[in-house]
Amino acid sequence: MWEEATKALFLEDIESIDSDHSKGQPWLVILEGLKQEAEEKKEQWTKKRWTINRTDKGALIPREKMDRILFWVDKFVQIGDCAVQYDPGHAALAWAAIRFVLKVETRQRSLNCNQPVLMDEQVAVIEQQTFDAILEGMERISNLISRYAIFEDLYLHPQLKSYTGLEAALTELYRRVLKYLSKAKRFYSKSTSGMPRLPSPNVIKLPCHRLRGPTKLV
Repeated sequence: MWEEATKALFLEDIESIDSDHSKGQPWLVILEGLKQEAEEKKEQWTKKRWTINRTDKGALIPREKMDRILFWVDKFVQIGDCAVQYDPGHAALAWAAIRFVLKVETRQRSLNCNQPVLMDEQVAVIEQQTFDAILEGMERISNLISRYAIFEDLYLHPQLKSYTGLEAALTELYRRVLKYLSKAKRFYSKSTSGMPRLPSPNVIKLPCHRLRGPTKLV
């Protein structure tokens, strides 16, 4: 399903999602790298007791978001070890994109914390919203990848009458996930290329409304 979803992307999205140093690595290696980096960031944030106050909702505690991502990473590894029908390697591109985005964003956030600079209050708020949006998006995508891996293993069998409809719905869901991740990767690639990156929560905010349609079908 992930392979079919990748083929359904526009060329620029395919190039973005496929351009990564993790390309060709086994899925388990990618997840181990993601887990190690997430654990390191969580430990740093825990020591600093880092909390971000938000006016529109409750306080954001970054380490808690990272905890949830780590939970779904572990869950996916368990699925990969036990699944009969599901091949975890098919979701490797999605996990590699999550790892890339989190690595660049959290590294930039650490630099900002260690070397604070004076900035316009409005820009500071947008920076905060951008960080909030990307953590929220990566957590939800991690959740989705793992939950539907379980779904595929349990229910997606060719002998079922509903197989064709479920296959189409999941492929479309995965295509939209990859579309979002490719957009986020392009946004954060500017940071690694030396190009200026303006904070923009709207650019990398997960379009949840676009994921509801396919999930209702499955």
